[in-house]
Amino acid sequence: MTGYSATIKSSSQELTKKERIQLADTSNAVQLDKACEGASIVINPDLWAILQIHNEKSDNKDYEVYIIVDEGGVKYTTSSEAFWTTFINIYNEMKDETEEDWAIEVYHKDSKNYVGKQFITCSVV
Repeated sequence: MTGYSATIKSSSQELTKKERIQLADTSNAVQLDKACEGASIVINPDLWAILQIHNEKSDNKDYEVYIIVDEGGVKYTTSSEAFWTTFINIYNEMKDETEEDWAIEVYHKDSKNYVGKQFITCSVV
């Protein structure tokens, strides 16, 4: 696509060329915001990546997309910085945990700043 590029800015592990291509293609990914509409979902994170997007057809031409791939290979995406901040804090604390299984629960939460609005966040489970 002319005027569009997606490059991997960082990731939780070294990626093969095939993995880099797979992660940069978000067309087969599940949007987290839609995945947890009406009910929370549980994700067992296997890896994550941050994509730097440049899109000439977007109002905001440069932005980031956060990707989480679960242990089953399902790829989830979001641009929510609130979600990402919470997720990465949990991930960094739990990534080396070997004594106990862990996952994240992703859900909508009511905004304190905007009445009637919600945002996505997560908790460790």
